[in-house]
Amino acid sequence: MDWVHERLEAANSSGQTEREALANLYFWTFGVFLSIICSIGIITNILNIYALAVTLATKKRPMYYFLLTMAAADLGVSIFSTRSFRIKLLTLG
Repeated sequence: MDWVHERLEAANSSGQTEREALANLYFWTFGVFLSIICSIGIITNILNIYALAVTLATKKRPMYYFLLTMAAADLGVSIFSTRSFRIKLLTLG
């Protein structure tokens, strides 16, 4: 967490308050960086579900059902995470 303290010190030296610096840090962390990662995860999961559904139609094995369920669960977690990051960002103000 040293980078957070370094960022706060840099913000204080430039005239920003600690609250403004934390809001800026939260915006870039939760609003931009993690949302991009979750969006990439959502796209990857959709492609994974599509590929598993196509192979499931040709090969009916229990492992494909398991992988399809896991991919769907991971997609749900990615969507929920992106939503919770945005809610956290909105409640900052």
